[in-house]
Amino acid sequence: MSRKVVAVLELAGAHGLRRAVLLAFGLLGSSAALAGSQRQTIEIPSLLGDGIPALLSVPVGPVPADRFPACVVLHGSGGLLKENQPGDPCGPNLENNYELLFQTLEARGVVVLAPNSFGRSPLFCEDNDDAFFQFVPPPFHNPGDGVPARDDAYSARRIETRTLDAGGALAYLQQQSFVDPQRICIVGTSNGGSAALVMSSNATGRHAAQFGDISQQRPHESAG
Repeated sequence: MSRKVVAVLELAGAHGLRRAVLLAFGLLGSSAALAGSQRQTIEIPSLLGDGIPALLSVPVGPVPADRFPACVVLHGSGGLLKENQPGDPCGPNLENNYELLFQTLEARGVVVLAPNSFGRSPLFCEDNDDAFFQFVPPPFHNPGDGVPARDDAYSARRIETRTLDAGGALAYLQQQSFVDPQRICIVGTSNGGSAALVMSSNATGRHAAQFGDISQQRPHESAG
């Protein structure tokens, strides 16, 4: 069975993120807007072999004959959830840009799944502040000595892990009876956008489109 997967990269700004989402939605095809959606935190299997937390949103009401379109949301280095002080568990609420993204897709009857790669450690809320780095989970550690370190290979390990998590999220959605496996998008911001690009570059037998939003805040970044 052929599967249509749309990968979208967004690099900066809430408005750019919304544009990327609307582009993805247009490629997914139309779906009736519903009265609301139900969110729940679940555990999904990563292709790395372990389980990771993820936020799942499913439209309420009957499943249409053609089922729901769906979207995988990949967070950036700032994490999926709002952080508290270093050493405290991450907050329960989504970062503002992801809350906007969820609401935009939910209003259009789209199933949304956001794997929380950093959620392997309840204290590793973001990767932009070194105060949180002491809590980085093992998949990001140096495989030689098991010690977290921002060495030359750290970015590669992080992208590899994020991509395997994205693959697990995609596989999970494709297995759900209420999701149309031919209408699934992958949207990522920053580090998550890099993982989305890796997914699209390996999308054999699928339709993959890429979108890069280069804002004035980050004028030197490129979609690669």
